[in-house]
This record gives sequence, C-alpha cells and structure tokens, in this order.
Amino acid sequence: MNEPKNILVVDDDDVIRMACELTLKTEGLNVDLAENGKIAIERVRKKKYDLILLDLMMPEMQGADFLDFVHEFDENIIVIVITGFATIESAVSTLKKGAYDYLPKPFTPEELRKVVRTGLERRKLLLEREELHLERQKNLEKIAAEQSRLRTIINCMSDGLIATDKKGCLILHNAVACELLGIKSQDILGQNIANNLNCGQLEEWILKSLSAKKISARTQHREIVFDKKKQKIYQATLAPIRENGDDFSGIVMVISDISEERKFERQKAEFRRLMAVVAHELKAPINAIIGYLDVVMKGYVEDKPEQRDEYLNRSIEKAEKLRHLIEDLLSLTSVESGKIAGEMEPVDIAAIINEVVKFFENEARVRNVKV
Repeated sequence: MNEPKNILVVDDDDVIRMACELTLKTEGLNVDLAENGKIAIERVRKKKYDLILLDLMMPEMQGADFLDFVHEFDENIIVIVITGFATIESAVSTLKKGAYDYLPKPFTPEELRKVVRTGLERRKLLLEREELHLERQKNLEKIAAEQSRLRTIINCMSDGLIATDKKGCLILHNAVACELLGIKSQDILGQNIANNLNCGQLEEWILKSLSAKKISARTQHREIVFDKKKQKIYQATLAPIRENGDDFSGIVMVISDISEERKFERQKAEFRRLMAVVAHELKAPINAIIGYLDVVMKGYVEDKPEQRDEYLNRSIEKAEKLRHLIEDLLSLTSVESGKIAGEMEPVDIAAIINEVVKFFENEARVRNVKV
C-alpha cells in the first residue's frame, strides 16, 4: 500500500496556509506548514517531502532563496510557486530556478488539487527514473565486477585461451595464449585472426569452422605442431560460443603446450626398445650357460672330462660376457649423461663371428642343427 505523500506549505499568510492544508488533507495527503523560509529549511532537513507549495514574497527569507536551497538539497522535490504578484517575467524566472509550476493567487481549491496532482505525478516519475538509474548503476557495477573476476580467472589459467566473434575478430585472450603463440596482445585484439596468430594451422581451423554452413556443437580437439625445430607441440580444443540457446556468436579455443608430454612419451618408447635389446642380449648367454651346465649336470659328458671342462669353461666365459655386457650398459648410460666420453676402437670381425658360432653351438646341437 502506498504511503501518503508529504506536502509542505511555505507562506507567511495564515489564511493561505490553512486553506491549502484543509484542501490537501481531503486528498489524503500529509501537510506541514511553515510561515517563512528559515522554518521551512528546518522542516526540509528533518523530513522527506514530495512537494512544496512556496510563496515567493516572504519576510526574513525570500522564496527564491529557499528555492535555491531546495534545488541543491534534493532536486527531485517538486516545488510549485504560489504568489499574488503574477507576471510573465516572475514565472519564467521561477521556472528557471527549478520550480516545477507556477500558481497565481487567488486560486480555487480545484486548481490547487489539480496542480498538486500533476506535481506528484512528476515526482513519481522522477523517483522511478532515479531508481532505474541506481539499478542500472548497480547492474553496471555488477557486470564490471563479473568481468574483473572473469579476467582474473582467465589470466590465472595455465593454458592459453582465445575467443573470436563470428567474423573471426579476436575479442578475448589471456597472457598464456600470447606467450605460446609469440604475439603481443595490443597488436591483435579486435583484429581478424588471419595471419595474426603465428600459426597457420590454428588460423585455418578457426576460419574454416566459422565459415561452415552448420557449426558443430561438439567440442573438437586437434594436435598442432607449432615449431618443428624446437619440437613445440600444442593441444588445441575448439568449441562454439552460443547465446540465447542456439545463436552462434563466435569461437573459443584453449591451447595447451604438450611438448614435454610428447617428449616423455618418445623417451618411454625408446626405453622400451632399449629394454627389448638388453633382454635379448642377456637372454642368449644365459641360455647358453644353462645349456652347458645342464649337459654337465645330467652326466652327458661324465666320461669325457675334456669336453666337460670345455663346457664349464664356456659357461665361465659366457658369465664373463654377461658381466662385460652389464658394464657396457652402465658405461653407455654414463656416456649419454655426459659423465664419460665414448671411445671408438677396431675389432676383429672373424673372431666375433667365431665367438657367436661357439655361443650357439650347444643350442644348435640340442635342436639337431649343424653349424
């Protein structure tokens, strides 16, 4: 329920004050009286008024001076001037000072009611305008705060982020994206991404997505080789920006540097290959040793001491080979880490071949293979 409006009548004429009070109270309004400007100022400072009826010609303080005070105190208070010295010049002067309307004396109760109703309607519009202005200001502050929070979040991301409008112009990015792509933010913001991202693959992908007749709603992923020489590899994720449900308004892309991940994967693959080679190199002499010892332990050469000693000696040789192989692997690790320098030396190929033949001789005999 609306509260009654507060009216202040400022006039040095007792009859006018009382007549205005009686007339306006019948309209359900709260009416206060003041016989001069000084008293009126005290009332305005203590109470919130919607409308003031003001006589211009008063002792102690002229109505025009009080009008100046009201305008500075609260410009939304409606002031209607009532005076018996009505001239066009005084009316114009009063309106210029901020009065809403001008009511010459004598006036009828109906004329008073009409001008007050109109003034209160004006007051209502002014308050609504002020409320809308404050609401708009709060919304702007809220939007600014949201944008500030969003900007902080984007700049704290460990991945790069860029966004374009549907024409391909860059509308948003963070520092990580500029660092990954090697670009300056002030140079490309608002510019079309064509030839501005230092990466033809990304530019082509974004522009192709923007020009498609039907924009895919799915998030797309792609691996981009940014710099072959430096082995820079990026993982890019692209998604459409939609507003109001289905309205397409641009593209957002997140860029991650996966160079170290890919390097680690290559190292793991190389390690697996090395382990396969090592396993093969270790397996052969171990099998030979097991074969020689198996022959000796089962007594196949019990009556042939020379052959038995040969098998045992070969087992010792294979064990020595294993020890040397392990030492070579450790040396290889040291060479790769830079702790020692590798050396090249000549080898006897015939001796190596002869050694390999002897190495597999026992296994060949077991398999009935002639070497």
